[in-house]
Amino acid sequence: MSSAVLEPAGAGLVVWALPIGARLADRYRIQEKLGEGGMACVYRAHDEVDETTVALKVLDPLRGADPVGRARFEQEFKILGRLSHPGVARAIRAARHGELEILVLEYLEGETLQTRLTRGPLPVASAISMGRRLAETVAACHTEGILHRDLKPANVMLHPDRGPIVLDFGVAWFSAAATLTRTGAVIGSPQYIAPEVLRSSVADARADVFALGVIVFEMLTGAPPYAEDVRDPTAWSRPATTPTVFSRRPEAGTEISAIVGRAMADRPEDRYATASELEAALTRSATVSTGRTLQASLPCPGCGTSRIIDLPVCPGCGAPVAWSLNKGAYAVQLDRITDVDATTDWLYRRHADAIRLGTAPLLKRRLKFQPVPLAVGISQTSAVQLAAEVREVGAEASVVQSQALLGTRLKASEASTSEALIALVTHFIATVGTAALLLAFGVPSTWMPLLPALFGVIGVGAVVTYTRRPVLRIVDRGGHAADLTERTRRVTSELGELAHERSRHLAAQSFSRAAPVLLSAAASDELKDDVERALGDAIAAVRRADVHQSFLLDNPRHDLTHELESARARVAQGSPGAIDALTELEHRKRSITDASVAYDVEVRRALELCERISGLTSALVALPSARNA
Repeated sequence: MSSAVLEPAGAGLVVWALPIGARLADRYRIQEKLGEGGMACVYRAHDEVDETTVALKVLDPLRGADPVGRARFEQEFKILGRLSHPGVARAIRAARHGELEILVLEYLEGETLQTRLTRGPLPVASAISMGRRLAETVAACHTEGILHRDLKPANVMLHPDRGPIVLDFGVAWFSAAATLTRTGAVIGSPQYIAPEVLRSSVADARADVFALGVIVFEMLTGAPPYAEDVRDPTAWSRPATTPTVFSRRPEAGTEISAIVGRAMADRPEDRYATASELEAALTRSATVSTGRTLQASLPCPGCGTSRIIDLPVCPGCGAPVAWSLNKGAYAVQLDRITDVDATTDWLYRRHADAIRLGTAPLLKRRLKFQPVPLAVGISQTSAVQLAAEVREVGAEASVVQSQALLGTRLKASEASTSEALIALVTHFIATVGTAALLLAFGVPSTWMPLLPALFGVIGVGAVVTYTRRPVLRIVDRGGHAADLTERTRRVTSELGELAHERSRHLAAQSFSRAAPVLLSAAASDELKDDVERALGDAIAAVRRADVHQSFLLDNPRHDLTHELESARARVAQGSPGAIDALTELEHRKRSITDASVAYDVEVRRALELCERISGLTSALVALPSARNA
């Protein structure tokens, strides 16, 4: 081990570090330290042979002297070489530098799920979608006979294009092989370890299912179900009752809560037998009652980017989008409301200008009698939008189509016993009072038997009118959309110049984080200006990255490598003009290298600005005063 390469790193778990600029294995130039753990450090490096950016996982030299630690490190390369799945980080090769063991991995942009959860729980739809994809990835690993054994948010990378990617197979093992642990050792992170592993250190695929359940629980609620000290493996104890998703986030619904609860069952035989079963359960739940399905079901027809509800432009290409409650032949009915207060908050937060009732108490009273029409006579796009938003707050909604003669197929809520008695007394008093009044004016008594039927028809008409009266009226939000479009005009004009799907995805990511502030009536102009500037800088970085990507696609590296070898051979042979040709090719190589580095820098800059926008957005508390009226 060379002291010129290693230097002390402080008092952390890893007591060594590689200096920036160090060159390993005669090809890898260290650029940045990405993270560290108990066994290894991970660095971003430039491969000077292939002209690519890679991630280097370098084994702690002290662990490298330990046969068990070295065996785990070697086994990780064997496992990653065996797996070929977009949800798993790809291993490129294993290398050595002196006494250092190096695992060369593909470099992945993005942030870990652990970092994302520091900003709070995910939207219900996003958490379920991510849980489905993680379960599908783990199922693919299990198909190859590989158990991960250390699934946790820190080992999940959120890639902008590929979604969640599982990292760190350092403690994984083939299900048919012996464990690489010392006697009595427990491998994994306490909050995510299955109970049977804590008790006996023996596990099968259902231990990974348990960890997946805890991860989905944390994505939905913002925190794992157990505190780390409670599930300390040295204590061998846990709470008598397991908390549920519904108890911490009711809008997720009872179905999702039951699925996650089964995945985290104390006994392995009570869990899903495989990760594929968990994936199937999450898939069924996602199609029934959760999430903003609009973003996935209505992509932009121009560029294919998922559009953001209420954003008047496509976040990928800048094309205008109208999300107003437009007139049409559809209606949305609230079939079941789990939390009336949460639904009321959502209505005032998103559709305050369209609410027919003036105060929150009146609206809450109306919402208690379900089913209740939310909006009637609106377009299909508006109906799908509203239904998707309603599901986000844990309510159930249906989209129904109008009929030309009989009206919209809406269900009337059933009357309670007290309401029926009140209606009966009111009908009796109205009939008797009107009959007495008519007799006093000399109307013949033969007409009196018609009064009950007349008041009955009037009462039924009034009830039908009330029960069909929607909570929201049709409004024109063109002014709101125009104001936002004017504020982001420079940004949206630049979106139309993006040429690549990756760039449009990064732009949409920036827009989705800025949208809560830009669309809020409660945000101050100063906050909106700050978010607008950060969004503009992010889109500018995306545009520069888009230009570099076009250059790199037009100048592939693999062709250049062959051309350089051929040019060097011609120079060695003394061919005429060979030196000039080689000089030109080397100039192209430098240009490609510069463009590759610049591309990485701009993408990282865009991601950093996304984080800045998230920080600004987190300060927003947007609840209009009408809610408290």
